[in-house]
Amino acid sequence: MVMNVVLAGGGTGGHLVPGINLADGIRVRWPEARIAFFISGRPVEKRLLADRYESHVLPSPNGSGWRRALTGARAVPAAFLRAYRAFLRHRPLAFVGLGGYTAIPAALAARSLHVPIFLLEQNVLPGRATRCLSAMAAEIHCQWPDTLAHLADRSRAFASGTPLRPDLDRPRPDEAYRQRGLEPGRPTLLVMGGSQGACGIDDAVVGALEHLELGRDWQAIHLTGAGSEQRVRAAYREKGLPHYVAAFEHDMPSLFGLTDLVLARAGGTTCAELAALGLPAVFVPYPWHKDRHQFRNAQSLGESCGDVWVDQSALTPVCFQRLVLGLLRDAERRNLIGQKLRHVMRRDATQTICQSLGRLETGPHGASARWAYPS
Repeated sequence: MVMNVVLAGGGTGGHLVPGINLADGIRVRWPEARIAFFISGRPVEKRLLADRYESHVLPSPNGSGWRRALTGARAVPAAFLRAYRAFLRHRPLAFVGLGGYTAIPAALAARSLHVPIFLLEQNVLPGRATRCLSAMAAEIHCQWPDTLAHLADRSRAFASGTPLRPDLDRPRPDEAYRQRGLEPGRPTLLVMGGSQGACGIDDAVVGALEHLELGRDWQAIHLTGAGSEQRVRAAYREKGLPHYVAAFEHDMPSLFGLTDLVLARAGGTTCAELAALGLPAVFVPYPWHKDRHQFRNAQSLGESCGDVWVDQSALTPVCFQRLVLGLLRDAERRNLIGQKLRHVMRRDATQTICQSLGRLETGPHGASARWAYPS
């Protein structure tokens, strides 16, 4: 069989981006591979996938609380059937669950057809999808070694890291600064809240700009997500600071190449990319998630690299000035944090997972997938 692979998950860029990076690696190793994604249909997913890979939208829950649980239960049968039919068309040799609700019905369809299930987990605390599906997985590839302690069966779990973009590490040519209205050589702060932005971080930065004299010896790249772009741009303009403000950026490696310090959420994929680059950051974990998994991600990095995170409620204008800008202006301390970060994460996850997929071509799991489809 051709190395066809189906990946499912998403809802956020943190789940989907590692899957896209892995799919790119599969294409390099097996150019003839047919790859498809099952997604929930949110705008961020469509924007990230664009026309790169075939995608199928599965029914997913909406609302919150008990309404979300009810609509989720109702969506499972329809999502399962749609995924099952797609499996019969694609005839994949493997299924990769990326986290998020969409991975669950798709994995159940894979299980019913004896297609080997692989799971990716980017957070220290495994998400609900990983916990639900771990018992039926052939392999679970985790970003953090600490995650293994939270899984019932560690024999099939590996601390492999997270699949990263191959072009993650970019140089910083002067022209790239000027194209964004920035000045080469000036310390540059990158503010970002993940694929959907972070109003709490935006509010903290705007508050600091409005209420304090922060100096003009730095500049900012600020990704706001939808809704805050004009307000944030006006705040930088009022202070006379060089800035590049956008709702979303397709070419993140180019921005990382211009950055000296990052102020960001502590999603697993963000942590992995910044650690791989050795790019120092102040993390502001998302405060409203039920299991507070971003706090655990930030704490794990803090144990290795020092206090590099702050609660959103504590990110006051004074805190921004002392902690964030203090670090931005202290190159020696930034370099020390960056050196420590480089030793936290593995960078070869794509190669490791592709090696596991390669064993399907001759191993027993691959044979089970062959039996799934009519000749």
